[in-house]
Amino acid sequence: MDQFPLKTTRPPFLATNSLRLWTSANAELPTAFQCGDELRNPTTDILAFLAWDLQTPRLDGLHDYLWLAGLMQPARELHRQRLLGRTICITERPEEHLVWHENTIFIKPLPEYLLGHAFWAASICPHEPLYRSALGLLWSYTWLVRSKSDLKIAHDLGLLPTSLDWAAWAGFSRDVLDRDQQQVWQEVDPRYAYGELRLTRLNTLYHLGFAGLSPQNLVWAYMTGSQRYTTFFQRNFGWLLAVFVLEFDAVRFVDTASVNLEML
Repeated sequence: MDQFPLKTTRPPFLATNSLRLWTSANAELPTAFQCGDELRNPTTDILAFLAWDLQTPRLDGLHDYLWLAGLMQPARELHRQRLLGRTICITERPEEHLVWHENTIFIKPLPEYLLGHAFWAASICPHEPLYRSALGLLWSYTWLVRSKSDLKIAHDLGLLPTSLDWAAWAGFSRDVLDRDQQQVWQEVDPRYAYGELRLTRLNTLYHLGFAGLSPQNLVWAYMTGSQRYTTFFQRNFGWLLAVFVLEFDAVRFVDTASVNLEML
């Protein structure tokens, strides 16, 4: 996927507006993160942890089709999410951040290390993929928390630390937003060209093979957001598998036929 070149990889806010004085050596990180079937210590493998905590490879793989699942506009503020009757569910997975299903929207708490200028400079800025993902996630919080009422909701839900008062957040957020907005759109990870993403549409893209043909994609899709999905696939696994096998055989037949024609 083509991306605009980065004009700078400096932290997206001034050191004077830093809200945490953390470095990778003293940052408060989770006790563990999962890499495959293994639990690993983030303090001993910081780059692998940051990739797990920030990057969205599954959504990036669908980027050309994300217009079917969402709009290229900022997500609505937290108080608007409440006004729409949505339940805000916490997720630690970046690929579920701002994905919504029926009356639920999933939101990832902002990692506190993204509030620290020194952490950005040492651990994020030297690595372009991490920089794009971190910038996108941080930028999404300038969408979600725009007023004092939004900040109160963020505190109540644990999305932002309660020690962060309005004056501090407002100064920090305005600093991030002072960057050229068109430039930010170009430099964030492609996922953050879109705000809220509709889960049923993401699942459909997976079912139809836009993320690649595999039994896992066909059956489980992007994310099981409702018990109805689980029940449906449990009841219909047999014929779904048959459809997948037929599609796979058809593709293989076409490829074989094409090779035979080229040899004639």
